[in-house]
Amino acid sequence: MVFDNEKKVYMDKLYKPDKSKKTTVDKEIIFLIDKINSLLEYYTTSSCAGRIVLITIPKKNRKDLSKWLFSSHKKIKFSELPLTKFPKETVYFRQEGLILHIACKDIESAQKIVDKAKFVGFKRSGIMATSKRIIVEICSTEKLEAPICKNGKLIVSDEYLKFLIFEANKKMKQNEIKTKKFYRLM
Repeated sequence: MVFDNEKKVYMDKLYKPDKSKKTTVDKEIIFLIDKINSLLEYYTTSSCAGRIVLITIPKKNRKDLSKWLFSSHKKIKFSELPLTKFPKETVYFRQEGLILHIACKDIESAQKIVDKAKFVGFKRSGIMATSKRIIVEICSTEKLEAPICKNGKLIVSDEYLKFLIFEANKKMKQNEIKTKKFYRLM
């Protein structure tokens, strides 16, 4: 009964503004979130479809203090990057894959979803159990990170940035394929 009550609380606030920088669920992953949440033994607690970002990371490495200069949950073009004004901090070009946190009714349902995630290639997936609930974390391994700016100046060529974009877009496509395969298994 506790699980069902917690699920109801999460479902009631799912598509309302949240604590993330974007404040909403990524539209590119709604189809998967809706599928997971329609199943009796699961509900999502957080998610990211995967993204390409330009970001500054503070010395304390705290995500909440990072500055997001650009963010896209889709493949991008060179012309989309804001390459005119940069802060004094180091700016990183980063591509990140899907991440999901899913509350599970019991350890058996948690193991089932981990097995499916690993089967489609989400190798960094596992069970995190606490005294309160069982959470599965599903992470894609697609990732790319490179510093591109320091002291307010671009430190890489346009050709290198175009190469980073090409590689990031390729990884975003791989991430999308795995996400759709995972959806079909669910």
